[in-house]
Amino acid sequence: MRKLAVVLSVLSFILSVIIIFITVNKHVFVDFLSDRYPDAAFKIESVGIDLANMEITARVCDSEGIESRLRKKGSIVYSDYEQDKAKSLIRNELTETLRKSELLDYIEHIDVRILEKVEYAEIDGSLNPAIYLTVEYSDAVSGKRDFAQKSYNVISVIKEAKYNNIGTYVFLQSTEHDAMSLTVYSEDSEADFDALLGKIEVVKEKENVQ
Repeated sequence: MRKLAVVLSVLSFILSVIIIFITVNKHVFVDFLSDRYPDAAFKIESVGIDLANMEITARVCDSEGIESRLRKKGSIVYSDYEQDKAKSLIRNELTETLRKSELLDYIEHIDVRILEKVEYAEIDGSLNPAIYLTVEYSDAVSGKRDFAQKSYNVISVIKEAKYNNIGTYVFLQSTEHDAMSLTVYSEDSEADFDALLGKIEVVKEKENVQ
């Protein structure tokens, strides 16, 4: 019983130290957010310890529902918020642009990757980073020609969008029988329908061997 009491006492002490450690670092993250983004409001969802990278991490969410991550290594705090906020704004804008053109009816998923570092001051007005855009079609797109036509239409519509600095388009569709993909770089974005049709790669699903 005495050994058990000692073990429980040690575990309780360790737990207390961890709680204090996390609480102290939570305050560090709160101060960092207040200083770096004084016009934004945040909620810290969780604070944890990344033993593999020897970092303290925090998952945060702003008043608009944009989630991001902070990392503290030593005394330095690193933030992904600028990239995550810019990505969210761009994705929402492109989604709305495609919805208005009714192309969203054919799209299963849109993914936006930003290819350069974004400064917080850019987000309010001068934001226009290079974008890697992935568009995954639903089963509503039927066949290679339809795939090429929808991709041509998407490129045409996005040229008129607020965020139109697309460095690379990747169009994808997977069905029960095959998968199609099309990669269009910015220098090829003026390509016509036939040129896009010729660039589509199709992977047929191998028939099951009985």
